[in-house]
Amino acid sequence: DEDGAAMIVNPLTALAMFDIVKQEGEKAFVMTAGASQLCKLIIGLAKEAGFRPIVTVRRDEQIPLLKDLGAAHVLNEKAADFEAVLRETMKAEQPRIFLDAVTGPLASAIFNAMPKRARWIVYGRLDAEPTVIR
Repeated sequence: DEDGAAMIVNPLTALAMFDIVKQEGEKAFVMTAGASQLCKLIIGLAKEAGFRPIVTVRRDEQIPLLKDLGAAHVLNEKAADFEAVLRETMKAEQPRIFLDAVTGPLASAIFNAMPKRARWIVYGRLDAEPTVIR
């Protein structure tokens, strides 16, 4: 059953993906689909290790839970000021790793706001829209 498989696969995937973040050496990193089970697991690992996850969500009601779990920043991609807040956050935190489950215009906006030499790791494609890099 899918739930049973997720109980094995998601924790192992979270550990592997967080290892990539740790290897980069920067404390801040970005994740899309912040309210997913995988991202919640990674947020917990990050909090425990003193890292600063920056995550995106689509609904404001998801923000408090993710903050409580340990996300340093939770950005609502549907908010009118999303791109301005995103740029401010990227400038302040300087994340070098982007773990992306979404792609499309959201991922384009995030990666284009990140510092030079950032790494973009795509592990899903929830948005079929084109992903444009400037």
